[in-house]
Amino acid sequence: MALIPRIGHLPSYLAVSLEILATIHLLRDAYDLSLEEAARARSLYQSLDRRSDAADCDRQVAAVHRLKGNYPKAIASLSAARETYNDLDKQLYVAYCDRELALVAHNQGRFDDAASLSTSAREVFLRSDKPASAAICEEILGDIQRIRGDYHAAETQLESALQTYTFLDSMGDIASCSCSLGDVYRLQRRFDAALESLQVAYDIGQKHGDTLRMATALRFRSYVHWDQGQSAQARRLLLDAQHLFESIEFTRGSEQCADRLAELDSIEQA
Repeated sequence: MALIPRIGHLPSYLAVSLEILATIHLLRDAYDLSLEEAARARSLYQSLDRRSDAADCDRQVAAVHRLKGNYPKAIASLSAARETYNDLDKQLYVAYCDRELALVAHNQGRFDDAASLSTSAREVFLRSDKPASAAICEEILGDIQRIRGDYHAAETQLESALQTYTFLDSMGDIASCSCSLGDVYRLQRRFDAALESLQVAYDIGQKHGDTLRMATALRFRSYVHWDQGQSAQARRLLLDAQHLFESIEFTRGSEQCADRLAELDSIEQA
């Protein structure tokens, strides 16, 4: 932070510093600060006619908007970035935008769009020897299969993605994938396997201070206890998850917990 005032007269260096700072804030779940710094960096890059760098900031801005549930703004930023990359013939980065648009579509429940975007982006990543990016697309596709009820296909794709993440030692991705895979095991009524997978996700989140993944693991763990008739444990975990989601202003997660808690109240009052 102290470095930024010293390089204020050097816009190129300042833009890079702001972009890095935006990433740090995002990793710390400080979404509003990340959004502010990414927007400042984008403006500086635009003033320097560094279009590709400005598009990178558009992607950063979009990531924050997606996490905050501002999907139209996320789509607008990603569409702007995609257009720039396409103009510059940077097809790999077009694929990154498509992958991120797939995540937005997934969050909105537009699963056909999410699957189409993930599939096309995955093909580009495989041709470009980008296994981690291809695995993220596979994870999205596996999660769509989970939601659609094809648990065998979901398990196959998610385990494939997890294998890649493990080989690459990509801890955050391991945690994310373990949550989805844990829920597949739950839906298959393999409760011990589900809890084991979700514990892996929670432990990674706790070790790395990743509140979002900790909360997600707790939310999915609550479903395991719910399905086993352990309503008190399910409620406690949902409340803990909701508190964590609210602490980082992750609206979608806190709303999912609230919906489940309301459903639990309704069942207990019946």
